[in-house]
Amino acid sequence: MKKSSYLFVSIVLLLSVFACKSGKKDTKMISENKQPAVYEYADGSGNAYIVTRNTIEYKPIKPRFSSSGDYDGGKAVKKSITAAQYSDVKMLIDVASVNKEAHILNRVKGSGLVIISIGDISKTKFILSSGSKEKALIEALLKKLVK
Repeated sequence: MKKSSYLFVSIVLLLSVFACKSGKKDTKMISENKQPAVYEYADGSGNAYIVTRNTIEYKPIKPRFSSSGDYDGGKAVKKSITAAQYSDVKMLIDVASVNKEAHILNRVKGSGLVIISIGDISKTKFILSSGSKEKALIEALLKKLVK
């Protein structure tokens, strides 16, 4: 084998070892993270909901940002929620995240965007189709919680 081939193989092996070690470290850090998740949800009209362990916040879309130019999502709300209410949100989003049949690849009008964050380490994002049962259940719960 030529020197350049040995050098190339050595670099590939070194990078592979480094990638495996750093991957294990990141996985360990994520699994050891005890922070509760933050759930962000954008409904089919672009209204945003942010759910933390203790609060829910509703950030409505304003007419100038809506696709029609007329739609107004209403009044912004931020209020406390109970541990049970947080668990209800978590359960519905967890179920939606594993039901890949309800997911679509691109955000379109009427779809629901879900973002799950745990600190700065872990972030999951998926889009629910406009007609999915999961989307309807999540939106019904979130609307109930902000009333």
